[in-house]
Amino acid sequence: MDCVRVICEIADVIIYDRYCQCQLFLSRLLQVGLLVFLLSISQLSFAQTAPSLTVFESGEELDLPLQSLQIQARIVGDRATTTLKMTFVNTLSRESQGKFTFPVPNGAEVSRYALEINEKMRDAVVIKNGTSRAVHAGIVRQTIDPELLEKANGNQFKLAVNYIPANGTIRILIAYEQTLRYMDSDDFYTCPLSFEEKIPVFSFEAIAVDQPFAPEMKAHALGIGRFIRRGNSYRMFREAEDFTANEPLSLMFPVNRKEAQIFTEPESGKTWFYLRNFPEKAPILKKLPRTICLAWDVSYSARFRDHEAELDFLQRYFREVGNFQLKLLTFSHKVHSTKSYEIKHGNWADARSFLESQSYDGGTQLGILNLPRWEADEILLLTDGLSTFGEDQPGWPDIPVYIIH
Repeated sequence: MDCVRVICEIADVIIYDRYCQCQLFLSRLLQVGLLVFLLSISQLSFAQTAPSLTVFESGEELDLPLQSLQIQARIVGDRATTTLKMTFVNTLSRESQGKFTFPVPNGAEVSRYALEINEKMRDAVVIKNGTSRAVHAGIVRQTIDPELLEKANGNQFKLAVNYIPANGTIRILIAYEQTLRYMDSDDFYTCPLSFEEKIPVFSFEAIAVDQPFAPEMKAHALGIGRFIRRGNSYRMFREAEDFTANEPLSLMFPVNRKEAQIFTEPESGKTWFYLRNFPEKAPILKKLPRTICLAWDVSYSARFRDHEAELDFLQRYFREVGNFQLKLLTFSHKVHSTKSYEIKHGNWADARSFLESQSYDGGTQLGILNLPRWEADEILLLTDGLSTFGEDQPGWPDIPVYIIH
């Protein structure tokens, strides 16, 4: 029961234990007293620049000191998993409850969370978005006191910690995954550090798996970390005492664009792989269409579009196309008109005059557009995209549709 694993899929979330069946999951939890952590998406609002654990003392929030911080960054290809192990000290002579807050970088996804319970680290169970509150209430009714980790607006997370020992410590682990930023043939990793107070014990470890070239660490208060090669991977480790971690830590990974990278991992009798490749980009000239369908939104909200700029764009494009058939329709909550023009040498003056004479009124129903029935090589859809009436999804054809606004 020490290892509870979670599989999250789009359609469902499966919770299972290495040693028991799903049906026995909750009853086994009752036997061993394991707290269940729930991950949900909720609409909370708070601002926090660094991880912190606060308790209430005399009606005010008190930040508990961070005794140690261990950070490990594991890089595979252009993906990084950052794991932070934090130890907080309860300076109060009583057992306390607290609030743990933690920001993750933009675009990152939390992949693991664990909390120390009875001197053991207990991993969280991920619950499907939208159901965690109901699951939380159900577990509470079974006399289990669960912790609920919630995602707030943006990239902030919040957790109510129900038990912090008096004059003791509590360990919290959180991990997140992110895609490295690629620029000028290099991948860049950044670990945001914005702690104002000194941390008695601090360490940072970076492991680059199957990395063809030695990574580099940018100048930092920790000093310049040197990566040591081990097989096909590189490792760097830095540690410090009474360290003020108040500036981002950045790593650079040179990328070999000429060779593909492939990574494999066995799991449950299957082998999973991850491939990273840089195919050569050869520009291909677009084949000019012989028939164009032009759908023009004449609803009330469409009156605020820049029609002159749109018409000038069409003028330049049609001049390039030259000779073609133009199928023109106007619509709002219904299709108002359909016309057909034979365009010669890009001269579409008649069709343009017709569009310039339009009046704009009524709601918009994009679902009224049955685009597959319009036989053409491509469709140009000029709309503000605000569907305010009826069906909001048009029928999509197998030909290119260009939405212009």
